[in-house]
Amino acid sequence: MIVQGDNLLALKALLPRYAGQVKCIYIDPPYNTGNEGWAYNDNVNSPEIRRWLGEVVGQGRRDAGPPRPLAVHDVSAAGAAAAVSARGRRDFVSIDDNEVALLRLLMDEIFGRQNFIAEMIWEGAFKNDARQIGVNHEYVLLYARTRISLPREWNVAKDGAEAVLK
Repeated sequence: MIVQGDNLLALKALLPRYAGQVKCIYIDPPYNTGNEGWAYNDNVNSPEIRRWLGEVVGQGRRDAGPPRPLAVHDVSAAGAAAAVSARGRRDFVSIDDNEVALLRLLMDEIFGRQNFIAEMIWEGAFKNDARQIGVNHEYVLLYARTRISLPREWNVAKDGAEAVLK
C-alpha cells in the first residue's frame, strides 16, 4: 500500500488498523526552504507556523531566531512511524544539506543510535566539474526498528566487496 499525504496525519490514520504491521516507511518532510509554492507551506517565517509553534512548543518568540517546524514535525512523524512499525521495519527519510544534521539527531533520539543503518547521498549536480564543490546534495537516512531484526540479505556483503574495500 502507498499512502501519500502529510506524514504525521497519514501515520496517525494508519495507527489504529496497522499498528505493528508496517515493514517500510519513506518520509519526505518539509525541507525548511522558505518556499511557499509547495502543496504545504514550507516557509518557517509564515505567521501561521510561528503562531502554531508558539502555542504548541513555545518557540514562537521573535527573539528565539527562526522556528524549526521540521524538528517538531519529524519528532511527531517518527514517533508515529515507530508506533505502526513491524519488528523488521526500515525507515527511509529524505532531507537536504540544511537539515540533515538535525534530522540525524532526532532519528537517533527516537530509534536509538545503534539502529542507524546508512546515510545515502545523492548529488544533484548538473555537470561533472572537479573544479567546484558540489553543494546540491540530497540525503536519505535509513534506520531499522531494531538492527538485529533486519532481513539476512541486508547483513551479507556482496560478492567482490572485500576486494574493492582493500
